[in-house]
Amino acid sequence: MSVVPSTTFSTPASARAHSTTVTTATTTATTPPSASTGAGAVRPLSSTAVNARPHARAHSSAPTHLSTGATVLAAVAVLLLLACAAWAFARSRAYEPHWLVSLRHAMAEAGYRTSATWAEFVDWARLGK
Repeated sequence: MSVVPSTTFSTPASARAHSTTVTTATTTATTPPSASTGAGAVRPLSSTAVNARPHARAHSSAPTHLSTGATVLAAVAVLLLLACAAWAFARSRAYEPHWLVSLRHAMAEAGYRTSATWAEFVDWARLGK
C-alpha cells in the first residue's frame, strides 16, 4: 500500500474576505487498498479535512421566499397571459359578439365626426387672421 504525499490547499478568496487570518488545511489521502475491492473504490477524506474551512460555505443568491409584491405581480402576469390566450382563441374561431361590432362602428363614427369638427375649426382659425 502506497501513501500519497500530503497536499496543502490554500483558503479560497471568498473565505479570506470574511476573516482576518489566512489558514491552510493539510490533508493526507491514501490510495485504495487494492484492485480486488474495485477499480472505482475511493476512501473518504478524514474529518479534519472536511472541517478545515468552516467559512467556505456556498452562499445561495436565490431568495428563500417571495415577497407579497412579487406574488401579486406573478398573479397579474398569469391572469394577463390567460386573457391573451382566451382572446387569441376567440379570434382564431372568428368569434365576434354583437356588442363588439356595434362598439367598433360607434368608435369609427366618433372618429370621423371628431376629425371633421377639427378640420372645420382649423379652417375657421385660419380665415380669421
